[in-house]
Amino acid sequence: MPFELLLDEPGRVVGPEDKTREYKLNLASKDPVLQTVVAFANSAGGEGVVGVRDDGTVVGVGEPLAEQNRSSRTVADSIKPQIAPLIELVTVVGKALLVAEAALGSQQPYYLKAASPCGGTYYRTGSRQPPGRGDEPLLWIGLSH
Repeated sequence: MPFELLLDEPGRVVGPEDKTREYKLNLASKDPVLQTVVAFANSAGGEGVVGVRDDGTVVGVGEPLAEQNRSSRTVADSIKPQIAPLIELVTVVGKALLVAEAALGSQQPYYLKAASPCGGTYYRTGSRQPPGRGDEPLLWIGLSH
């Protein structure tokens, strides 16, 4: 599906974050971004858009090609089972945004390698991704084998 972003007259994003879309200013802190990717893969899939302030102002990302490559490596190295989201560069109002599309995964549960299945599994509910209860991933793993 083509990427669409609705803007108001001053150039701010119209519409809130929701179950399938998350906005980030930058990739300075990787943990919240990785939690979002895991939550999308464990829930309904979704898009992470990097280069948008909390107030919806489109500011873009610095060094977009380097950020695209770095984010692809970080996701591949940090999540199990491995996820390969589609990460595209999109220009909006003359600014480069990174759009990472993570599909609903077929090898759930997905989790952060550094935290284990019990502590690193996230699910998307509305515009948040709370961690799993702790026993859910073990139940899923037990059912899948």
